[in-house]
Amino acid sequence: MPDVNKIKVTISVTPVVEKAAGSDADAIEVLHHDVGQSLGTSYEISADSSNLINSDTARFFYKDIQVTTTSANIAGGFLDLSGGATSSYTDGTSISASDLIRFLYVENLGFDGDGNALEKNHTNALCLSLDGGGYSNDDSIMIAPGESIAMPLSDNTVNEAGPTIGEVHLDHPSGSPAVIRTRVLFLAADVST
Repeated sequence: MPDVNKIKVTISVTPVVEKAAGSDADAIEVLHHDVGQSLGTSYEISADSSNLINSDTARFFYKDIQVTTTSANIAGGFLDLSGGATSSYTDGTSISASDLIRFLYVENLGFDGDGNALEKNHTNALCLSLDGGGYSNDDSIMIAPGESIAMPLSDNTVNEAGPTIGEVHLDHPSGSPAVIRTRVLFLAADVST
């Protein structure tokens, strides 16, 4: 049996309310009464026809990169932390801008290019765009220092196969810091092979 690349995801979200401390009690966190439970899901994205990936073309990309204020595609548009190129998958295969991203994980590591910790504020946030745009687009997703986002990106539209590497862009809104250290992992369908 050939190797199969897949992503396993588990997400848990718990809405809480912090009840204020009183004269004879400490503050305490409780579940929000309207929700009353933790919410979550688990799923797997693997090389199969429903994700338009077969086992021969499913490829991983994993790098810690230096995101600048210039919007560029998520793979190949930035340097890694050692200053090297980011233009190949973990197996050494070259990346094409037309390859389809099926699962995406982006983490703002919370450090500038020199390794200094960043404050949690708007100017230190990453901007993720799924349509080739950047910070100036109204539809950018902001990722603050120390935060991350994970999302499946399957074929769910009538006329498009989903976002390509060339369409998924990162940048950040401020010239200071010049660089935000960022971790990127994705599973792609290599359509060029």
